[in-house]
Amino acid sequence: MIGGTFTVLKAFTVLWPLLIVCLHAQRQVNQACILTNGQFGRCVRMAECTEIAELANRNVLYSWETQKIRAVLGACASDENSSDPIDVLPVRCGMRQPVPSILSDAEDEDNTHVWAVHLEIRKPKETTLARCVGTLLQERYVLTAAHCLHHLPVENIKLFFGLNLISELSQCLADGDCQERTAAEFIIHPSYNSHTSTNDVALIRVSEPVDTTSYIMPVCLSLDHIFDESLPDDKRVLSLGWGRTGQGGMSDSKRLVYLNVISPDECGEHLANSTRISASMSFSVMCTLGVIRGQDVCQGDSGAPMLHFRDNQFFVVGVVSIGPKCDPAAGN
Repeated sequence: MIGGTFTVLKAFTVLWPLLIVCLHAQRQVNQACILTNGQFGRCVRMAECTEIAELANRNVLYSWETQKIRAVLGACASDENSSDPIDVLPVRCGMRQPVPSILSDAEDEDNTHVWAVHLEIRKPKETTLARCVGTLLQERYVLTAAHCLHHLPVENIKLFFGLNLISELSQCLADGDCQERTAAEFIIHPSYNSHTSTNDVALIRVSEPVDTTSYIMPVCLSLDHIFDESLPDDKRVLSLGWGRTGQGGMSDSKRLVYLNVISPDECGEHLANSTRISASMSFSVMCTLGVIRGQDVCQGDSGAPMLHFRDNQFFVVGVVSIGPKCDPAAGN
């Protein structure tokens, strides 16, 4: 969790349409639903939806507007005769109070972030297990980075929910506070590019639903189309994970770190000095820097959520994707 001073994050201007299509939501006219701004609404026929109708009548659309229309069409094309309909997103989500005394680089001692998922990854021809972080969005779906899953069979990953200390995993499972699941399906963004790291976002459908407890709850998914509108005043986000620490090893405990969201121009300046990432990428992602120099996400934190607390709920607004290589020993 401690090390790099710069992180590139994938924002959710493209994630929510993917989620709508992949969850195969079954809705009836006048049935309650959640609007794209997070408010409650009701389902209507597409022809009666003013927002969609206005987009359909325009000659030129932004890319996210095109994705929105495609998502609606994809959802409406799902099998209406399905015998196993599910809710797209939970009504109760992200309902935990933040610890006000935490500034950065601290353990989640109060287990506030119960949506964090530890991903244990077995890579081909490697004896050491890799790790990533996921976020529980719904009882069947976990959000993470696409590069954590790329070219892996589903049987090579295990998901652990409710976990704080990795060293206590066996006891946590025995006590019933933690739950283990396997993956049934990887849903990687169709435009993910492993060479450029664009669209580095994915969903994992678990083999069986996760039971919600006081130790395991879903976070809220921010459905705002434009990230800046969801953070009008506070440009600070929180991330977490079990990644590499300032001591050089992987963290045993779930740790928290605060990050400042920076502008695309500032992001480009940082990327200009990187040999791993193109500076032009700064205009297609959300970029952050550690609030405290030398404290940031690091190896092992890939896929971790970027969280913003508003309206007494935690919302995930991005996913840890890629950044200049962090060097804990050098403090950067």
